[in-house]
Amino acid sequence: MHGMGELTVIGYSGAELGAEACAALKTATLVVGGARNLAAVPVPEGVRTIQLGALEPAIDSLSRHEGHAVVVASGDPGFFGAVRRLRAGGLEIDRVIPAVSSVAAAFAAVRLDWDDAAVVSAHGGGSTMHRSLRRAVNACLAHPKVAVLTGPRATPRDLAKSLLAAGLKANDRVIWVAERLGTDEERVLSFDLAEAAKARTEEPNVVLCLAPVRPRETSGWLAGARSGGVTAGEAPAAALPDDAFEHRDGQITKQETRSLVVSQLWPKFGDLIWDLGAGSGSVGIECARRGAAVLAVEKDAESCDRIRRNAAKHGGTGLYICTGDAADLATRLPDPDAVFIGGGGIDVLRMVLDRRPPRLVATFASLERASSVLPTLASHGYAAEGMLHQASRFSALPDGTHRLAAQNPVFIVWGVLL
Repeated sequence: MHGMGELTVIGYSGAELGAEACAALKTATLVVGGARNLAAVPVPEGVRTIQLGALEPAIDSLSRHEGHAVVVASGDPGFFGAVRRLRAGGLEIDRVIPAVSSVAAAFAAVRLDWDDAAVVSAHGGGSTMHRSLRRAVNACLAHPKVAVLTGPRATPRDLAKSLLAAGLKANDRVIWVAERLGTDEERVLSFDLAEAAKARTEEPNVVLCLAPVRPRETSGWLAGARSGGVTAGEAPAAALPDDAFEHRDGQITKQETRSLVVSQLWPKFGDLIWDLGAGSGSVGIECARRGAAVLAVEKDAESCDRIRRNAAKHGGTGLYICTGDAADLATRLPDPDAVFIGGGGIDVLRMVLDRRPPRLVATFASLERASSVLPTLASHGYAAEGMLHQASRFSALPDGTHRLAAQNPVFIVWGVLL
């Protein structure tokens, strides 16, 4: 808790402050904010100020201050901003006076609606910085409209380079960089990925990463990104039926098995999934329907065409086909959050394990192959489990009764990195 005084958080977007914010500053006995914000707002003469790099070092001073403290934050301080961090530091906030968020201002600058956009932050701190950027990249792979909050160590150039490294072509995305919004130095620039990967941009900025897709005709009812017909906040109830996919001679991970495999892969927004030996692409498409980005690796050209048609049918915006040998590509693809091995055997498994994915699932038709995988996973630091999965479906008989038609048994092995 802060001292006996009052704590007000003011959002500043570069525009002139309103009457309520100005009145709060007039009564302040301590004003905390970044150098740019402190220079821009009307801080009364003689009032103590604390200039921020990070917010956390000021929390102790705020907690001991007994007068009226004001924190000046950029944009909407309740949106990836100071409010959360102040509350996490044990401070009680008396008032929040928000400004327009940087994301809203960026979309307004390019004249686009954004209720269907994903908003992600690449501005992690410390050891989470690399992971924050990687998850932002995965979100941009999976979804056609993404706003990315950047930072000095997660720049528009870093984002574009990572998207190109993941296999996107220069024209697969338009990158809008909105610099120094609300100031006299505001600038909004448009690049393709190749241009963005070389561009030098000014801080602070917000990136809009947009795929060339048709605008929606209706607004829907829930804000957030949509993928594969699924809205953010909604998970698909069940795996799609087998006949929802084009496949060759029944060579498809059956619906019942697919449900178990996907549950162990645990795909979610911000993840990257590898589907190795993708076949019809059914597992990868199920992962994309749940918001993950998917790299489907398949060496057979006819199967790649089939995956492409299946993905288009099921809104596979976030699925990308990598044509080639899985063992070779496993050394060069971006880091995965989970891997499904539907084909390729032990050699592919060993190459995958060298990349240390957090989760891995493999299916096999023979017991010998499945049983040999368990000690291999254990030797690489994974907690490994396995099962035989066999399902029987009702099949109608001529008299209207039903028999059980057994599906081929499948051995499923999965591992979680310890």
